[in-house]
Amino acid sequence: MTSKASKKLSLSPSKKKKGLSSSTHELGNHATQQPHSENTISPLVNRAMISKLRRLVIESIELRAYRQAMLWSEPLCQLSNDLEDQMNYAISLFESREYHLALDLLRQTILKTSPSRSALILAVQCLMTLSRVDEAYTLLESYSHLYGSTATKLEPKELAQIFTLYGHLAYKLGHGAKAAQSYVKALELDVLQFEAFESLISNHLLGLQEGRPCHDLSPPLTLSHCRNGADCSTFFFSSRAFGILCQKHVYF
Repeated sequence: MTSKASKKLSLSPSKKKKGLSSSTHELGNHATQQPHSENTISPLVNRAMISKLRRLVIESIELRAYRQAMLWSEPLCQLSNDLEDQMNYAISLFESREYHLALDLLRQTILKTSPSRSALILAVQCLMTLSRVDEAYTLLESYSHLYGSTATKLEPKELAQIFTLYGHLAYKLGHGAKAAQSYVKALELDVLQFEAFESLISNHLLGLQEGRPCHDLSPPLTLSHCRNGADCSTFFFSSRAFGILCQKHVYF
């Protein structure tokens, strides 16, 4: 149905050009009818085109065909002002290693009009990839209202990712204690945040974190959860991370 509508729209101008050359009377009729024709057809065609492009973008991202998604996203974002379309475009650019373009897009659209935690995370990742650590740290702190105590609709896993990024940046800038605290905060939010756990171990930051008494925390998993190999791997990893939070450096 979309292809028929597109063909009808593309063919109609050429037909009307013949009418212009054949008669001045037809020119007058065309001039009076053309605005009405555009007002009734264009919005329908635009909606159909937006829907088709959006589907192609989402399918391409799901298949990890990010270059293809990037190509579909450009015309989509010219037709649509939807922030989700802009975010998908930024993701496609980032995964296609177009970090400067992804960063510029995020700053000019989502972070400017309606900041979100996912857009902030992606922008910080762009800056870190470009080795602009100071700028990334400043950007993260300037949007602290998105993840601070006054933030609303907080998702633990998303917050854990933000604090992990904060830890990476603090460590690169030489703030070891602040990095350790950020990694521990990430693990408190999501005990399966492997990146934060690994950074604590590999950067030798265990002695710098403050820790909390075990009675303030509950183990996320027990051996009863181990129904298969994957469950057991998750259990052992979460136990090691839980040991760090309890100031018991557990190793298996």
